[in-house]
Amino acid sequence: MGINRYGFQSWCDFHWNDRSLGGRFFVLYFVFEGFACMMVILLCNVSAIYELLSMKKVHPAETSNKHKTENAKFIMMMSAISVVYIVFSTPLLIRLFCNQLGINLSKQNDFVGIRLNIVNNMMNAHLLLFIQLLFHPKLRKKLNCCGNKKQDGDSNIPSTQVTNT
Repeated sequence: MGINRYGFQSWCDFHWNDRSLGGRFFVLYFVFEGFACMMVILLCNVSAIYELLSMKKVHPAETSNKHKTENAKFIMMMSAISVVYIVFSTPLLIRLFCNQLGINLSKQNDFVGIRLNIVNNMMNAHLLLFIQLLFHPKLRKKLNCCGNKKQDGDSNIPSTQVTNT
């Protein structure tokens, strides 16, 4: 297993096309570990979202508007980060697997996989900041105003008012 033999001099990397038994084992283990992490993250996030939604059904009276907003923010954050992680990490793992099997060997495709993996590492922080901004009260108020939604009162109250005579 060599370091930087493939030509990516940006960081310390393993040899993608190592044909030795130890090298192949390491690369295939890395691929298996990557897909296993994706599955565990996906199952844990789906389980957490399911439990969060089932808690709302069990205790409907205890959920305030603030709790609904926080739950929606949490669900959106978990879903977005999981989707970004899976979409941007999968090409690198597929390229590693294809290189070990000798299928579609291409340095250009390898560079794309590496670039997408780097984008994944940069996107998580920006995604968190964007979701935090999206749920900021002032921005939500402006978005509601642009959508001609009712500003004051509870959004669950119908727009027609009943008066007692």
